[in-house]
Amino acid sequence: MKLWGKNMKNMNKKAFLLLITIFLITFIMGSFLVGYRMTHTRGKKLISRLNTLKIKEKKDILHTLAYHELYKIDKYIREGKYENTIDFFAKNNDKKRIWLKKKGEMLQLSYGGYTLQKFFYNNSEEIYPNSTGEIYERILDKLQSHFVEKRKFTARMEKKIKSDEFNMEVIFTVVIDIEYEFGNEDINRADAEYIKEFVVSEDVQ
Repeated sequence: MKLWGKNMKNMNKKAFLLLITIFLITFIMGSFLVGYRMTHTRGKKLISRLNTLKIKEKKDILHTLAYHELYKIDKYIREGKYENTIDFFAKNNDKKRIWLKKKGEMLQLSYGGYTLQKFFYNNSEEIYPNSTGEIYERILDKLQSHFVEKRKFTARMEKKIKSDEFNMEVIFTVVIDIEYEFGNEDINRADAEYIKEFVVSEDVQ
């Protein structure tokens, strides 16, 4: 009987120790998982916060670059270097407008470092880039048409820069509308030119 009693006591002690061990393991694992979830959640919030700050910082940088470009244009006009804003975007020493490229000529940069990317007629017909004829000849052909009261062309210009200071590539985009009234066949004297859009954005490739 004494032996049986001792065995029972030993079994109870072992069972108690087993329960304590299971409880401790469960408690430790539970604390670890809760701690992991809290750390993971905080980590996600921190990453989200950092991404938000980066986006805001990039927007501020792009806004500053756009302001600087426009300030530079205004300064040059006041100094008499250019007659108007369009000259900065579309004129150079050889041509009044860089899209007036004749056959055999190279497409050039403007004073401001912009190059022609696209050229449309009436917002739909693509004149450049297009393999069927040169820009100058295509524009002249449209001006000699007597079936339209107003001829409207649109030039999309771009300039790309790499900023080591901000560790990003930036693209300046300007869209210019050019209008010729009916009867005006002088390709060098548009009746109206105005900037439709000016955007500064990160060049993401």
